Amino acid sequence: MALVKCTKQVYEHAISEIDTLFSDRLVEAYKLRGITICEIADYVYKSTHTPERLTAIQDIESIYEGHKLLYNSESMRFTLSTNSSPVISRQFDIKLTPPRNLLHAFSSTSYGSAAVLKNASYQIEMAIIEAHNRREAVLTDKKNFKDSFDAAWKKVKSLNELVKAWPAVTELLTSEVITRINRKTGPRTKKEEVIDASSLNVQLLKAKVAK
Repeated sequence: MALVKCTKQVYEHAISEIDTLFSDRLVEAYKLRGITICEIADYVYKSTHTPERLTAIQDIESIYEGHKLLYNSESMRFTLSTNSSPVISRQFDIKLTPPRNLLHAFSSTSYGSAAVLKNASYQIEMAIIEAHNRREAVLTDKKNFKDSFDAAWKKVKSLNELVKAWPAVTELLTSEVITRINRKTGPRTKKEEVIDASSLNVQLLKAKVAK
């Protein structure tokens, strides 16, 4: 094999590949379970935009000229904050079919921060908390993988040594780098294993399997 050095460019590419491997798991983990986005939007709308409130706001709008208070909007934007400790906040951007009359802070036409609501139903709170915890667990797995890769990287003197100790690392390398590593230049002396390839293989598998 031709000797290929451990460069910053190769390292950054491998770290980027680890991020990519975890992207699907992060998306899957953050999905709410047990309740749909439409059900949450319906709950929030009914609890904030009651018929009585809408009528009162329309009456106010009818007696002055200026900025509107209500907008007929095709999307609804708001943030739900849990009553848990620590508080977990999650913003929602939801398409509405059909469009509905919304207060300025809830409408897609709003330029300020989304309205922050508390005291959501127990079911919604638990769905938000569980999704947050799942995502945090995946982020921990990703960090552990990066830390393990970084430790292995610092123990080897060349990419050849890294590939020999952990063959699966080729999944994190470019085809060009792999070609350079496989280029034969004559026999090389056998070296003792310096990294825990089995642990890295487990972490690589975790990165590739969505939960």
